[in-house]
Formats: sequence, structure tokens, C-alpha cells
Amino acid sequence: MVKTAFQIKAFLVFFMLLLIVGIIGCKDEAAVETVFLTDEQAMQKIALEDSVILSFDNNFNENENIDFLSKVQTQIYPRKVWRTAILVSSNLDIAISGDSAVGVLTKTFESNLFIAAAFDSTSIFPDTLIQKSFTNTITRNVIFKRINNSSNPLDNWEIIGISMPEGGTENSNVEIKKLTVFLPDEEVIEIDSPNEYYFSLNTGAYNPIPKLHFDDSVTLRVELTSTYSDSDFVSLTYGSLGSALHMAQKKFIMTSSTWDGVKWNRVYEQTFTAHQFPGFYHAIVNVIPKQVLLDDTFPVESNSWGMPYIIVF
Repeated sequence: MVKTAFQIKAFLVFFMLLLIVGIIGCKDEAAVETVFLTDEQAMQKIALEDSVILSFDNNFNENENIDFLSKVQTQIYPRKVWRTAILVSSNLDIAISGDSAVGVLTKTFESNLFIAAAFDSTSIFPDTLIQKSFTNTITRNVIFKRINNSSNPLDNWEIIGISMPEGGTENSNVEIKKLTVFLPDEEVIEIDSPNEYYFSLNTGAYNPIPKLHFDDSVTLRVELTSTYSDSDFVSLTYGSLGSALHMAQKKFIMTSSTWDGVKWNRVYEQTFTAHQFPGFYHAIVNVIPKQVLLDDTFPVESNSWGMPYIIVF
């Protein structure tokens, strides 16, 4: 009986030793497996998950509920026009200088332009769907500031400035030259170089992102150049929180068109109204030559600019 009791005590001591060794081993193993990102990797993760930056993608991919809004006296009569944009690559090229860094964010979208058209000018409903594939490349700059010196780079950097995005197809004969924004508080913003015009959310280092309330109206004036004599299809896409939720689109109205001997200089205007859903958004201006919509063999040309804004309560 004494021997049995001794054996039980010995077994318990041995078991406790194994348990202690196991716990220490697990801690050592966990410590070895802790691997942090590099500064560049951390900033890329921060930028690609930023709510303001992501809001551009949400509004760049349109849906089919977009009216062409006008008849054109030609062989094809567009009734609805929309574009899908699937992100296929995203790269942030970063240059670090001391406690600051600048990244050039380049996103490539594989896109399809859909034209629901009728061959009969009297037809209300489209009877054919034309699809054109093309590639859009959008760039914007992101400015970072070091805020810490911990071992985890994700805790060391924050975004303090984001430029407006711009881009389009590789070869385009239409080009946006200037965007003027008339805000409800009577502030006027003029942009002629989107990648050099910066917004900031909280730091105050750059221009504040415009904040809108429900039912606020914003007027946009777009100045562009075109080598085509016919007017352009200039549209505004806005209001989407993702998956085209609450997305809306309007067609700009041309207010002037003059020929300077080399190209056409045109001005377009449109107004949009903020809805009631708080969040981060982009108002995206898209320009496409009208020939792209009227000829099923004409390749897609496009130019796009985006302006971030916030809807608050």
C-alpha cells in the first residue's frame, strides 16, 4: 500500500514536470513565430484598407441602372450606358525619407463598357447590348507620417494626406483639364492637377475632405479638351457604399464649346445632392467620346477624376 502511494506521488510529480516543460515550450515557440511586416509592407496594408481610398473603388464600378438620357440621331440609339470595373492589380511604390514617406498608388481595372441600344429611333426599349472591353489605370499619391517607433511597423505609420485620383485608358483623345467644385457653404475648390491636390481627414496638414449633410447640393464644373467635333458623354457617379448600394449617376450638361484651331475646349456642369447615409464617398467624373457609344467598333477612350467627400449626420 505504501509502495502504491509512492508510485502515485511519483507519477504526479512527473506529470507536473511534463506540463511545465510543455507550457514553457509553447511560449518559446510563440515568441519565435512573431514576425512583423516591413515598413513598406505595413504602409501598403494601411493604404489598401483605408476607408477614403476604398470609397473610390466602390463608386468606380457602376451598374446597369444608368439612363443615357438623350437621343442621338445616328444608326444606333443608346438607351442605357454603364461600366464595370474589376480591380486586377494594386501597387504602392513608397519612398521613405526620415519620418515621412510618399507612396504612389497605382490601380489597374479590367473594365467592360455596356451599351444597351436600339436600332430604331422610335423604340423606347433597347433591343441590343454592345459590350466593349478595356483597361483603366488610376493613380493617386498617399503621404505617411511616422507616429511611433515600436517593433510593429503597423503601429508606426499613419496617413496624413491623400491626393485626388485620376486616370483612364492609355490612349485617349479626351482629357479633363480642370474641375471646379461649388460646396454648399459657398467654398469653391479648383483643381487642375489631381495627383498634386491633397486632402486630409483629421490632421489638418492638407485640405479638409468636404463634409456634406443630407440634402446638401454640390455643383461640379468640368473643363476638358477633345479632338472630336461631336460633344462628349460626361457622367458623374456617386453615392455608393459598395456593391452599387445607393449608387447614382447623372449626365453632365455642356455649357460651352469652342475650337482653338487644334482641339475643342468644352465646359460641362452638373449638380448632385447628398443622400442620408453617413460614410466615405467619391464623386467620380467620367469622360468618354460620344463616338464610343455610337459605333460598335470604336475602341473605348476614357478619362476619370475622383473627388472624396464625407456624409455626416
